[in-house]
Amino acid sequence: MKTMHWLLRFGLPAVIGAAALAQPRHEEGGAPPPPPPPGAEDGARGPGRLHRPPLGDPLIRGLAERNPELAARLARLRRDDPDTFHQLMIDALVPQLEEALDAINAPPGEPPDLDGGAGQRPPRGPGMRPGAPGRRPPGRMPGGPPPHPGMDERPDGPPPHPRPGMDGRPGEPPHPGMDGRPDGPPRHPHPRMGGVPHGEGDGPHGDGRPLPPRSGRGHGMGPPPRMSEEEVQAEREFGERFEALRREHASQEQAVRRLVREHQELPAGAEGPRAELRGRLIELINAQFDARTRLREMEVERLRLEVARIEKAVAEIGAELQQRGADRARIIERRAEELLRRGKASE
Repeated sequence: MKTMHWLLRFGLPAVIGAAALAQPRHEEGGAPPPPPPPGAEDGARGPGRLHRPPLGDPLIRGLAERNPELAARLARLRRDDPDTFHQLMIDALVPQLEEALDAINAPPGEPPDLDGGAGQRPPRGPGMRPGAPGRRPPGRMPGGPPPHPGMDERPDGPPPHPRPGMDGRPGEPPHPGMDGRPDGPPRHPHPRMGGVPHGEGDGPHGDGRPLPPRSGRGHGMGPPPRMSEEEVQAEREFGERFEALRREHASQEQAVRRLVREHQELPAGAEGPRAELRGRLIELINAQFDARTRLREMEVERLRLEVARIEKAVAEIGAELQQRGADRARIIERRAEELLRRGKASE
């Protein structure tokens, strides 16, 4: 019994280890390892390469629903000659994508990460090994929702401002209430903003209520000046004219690219068609120049309207400050009397 226990505990592992060491390695004439898959010697999996994304998979699947024969030819080319397939897809897609993106006025984005993140490592936190992820952003728990939806670079979040400007840049958010809700309280108690006139109450400004926290245009500045119905209508019409002119400029840009492509595809001896295309191209470039000039002029007009609104708001606030200076003694006296009356009532 003791002999069997000794063999199971010490003898059998020693025999297995000796048998493993006795096997010849493939460098010494033993059996070589199985060959790698095709294309693995240059860093690839199968016929494609690692640094190339799977370009054809979704495209071929979508194309098979509309044109199965064309999808089958593309799949055959991709299987037989991946390099030619990749170059063919790029050459065919780039011009069409440029025209389609210009047609919908797609905004510019960040360049893609072509090296798969090589050379870019997350920041090192204190006491972490190199390459380890950095600290968790403040206010966000692992697996929980972000604190500010739409402001954390998520593609499914809402835009940072709900009302873009007329020139495509993010505009200022509307100011319905203190907290951004449509039913929120007014952000400013001034009479022109729907509040109680100054000097009638016991608030810090004599208006009967404390001032709400101000936010928006800098420290200590109030909300933007309220626009009248006529100003709102004029701004809406201005934005429609600006957008129509921008679409016209985008269509002209597409026509210019189309003419350049047709000019490049003409044979060497076609001098007549070349001259005709050149004349049409000059006409289009001339129209584009005029459209760009009108766009800049409209931008100057928009800035002038904005300056006029700001000057109007400055004049109103200046008049308010003068009135407050004249009523200073009365407001302070009324405030003191109101506080003393409240103190007696609480006793």
